[in-house]
Amino acid sequence: MTGNRLIYLALSWIVFCVLHSLLIALPVTDWLRRFKPGYERYERLIYNIIALMTLIPPLYLGWTINSDPIFAWSGGLRWVQALLVLWALLLFWGGARQFDTARLLRENGGGYRTAENDPLVTDGILNIVRHPWYSGGIVIIWARDINAAAMVTNFILALYFIVGAFLEERRLVRQYGSVYQHYQSKVDMFFPWRWFMRRLISS
Repeated sequence: MTGNRLIYLALSWIVFCVLHSLLIALPVTDWLRRFKPGYERYERLIYNIIALMTLIPPLYLGWTINSDPIFAWSGGLRWVQALLVLWALLLFWGGARQFDTARLLRENGGGYRTAENDPLVTDGILNIVRHPWYSGGIVIIWARDINAAAMVTNFILALYFIVGAFLEERRLVRQYGSVYQHYQSKVDMFFPWRWFMRRLISS
């Protein structure tokens, strides 16, 4: 019974991830904008609604599957877990500071507007990692006790975060060209190796 539920859990996460990847894939977004002029105004809103709807089934399945732990943070490892959670929260917080909600909203209809003409933002947390939310997501899902359901969920979501980041990179390169490529050469995608090395050299 648990095996079947794990399969359903995996399938529900795959559906979630595939839909999200398609919604940010350049050919799909370009087709939607041609098919429905003005779609870009509501693109972020539609994306978030679909995200919420498709997130409910895998979360419910993962919550209802009970199995023995494969790995548990205990003893001195609790400090490692706490540091990982703190780092993930800092990434989420730093990423959120780069978004101006008022700037994203249009006056007419309250829909989201496109960011095509916005300048490239590279300060704050974006000077440390290029994708703080994806990076934080990878860290936070592994900073918990792992059972069979969590293992299935973590592997699929980690792959999704990586694929999503690369799809986002393609869009940003198309939007900003050499400016973004220069940014890529200076700042890491997920983990701030270059940032740490600069701090070590300068200290």
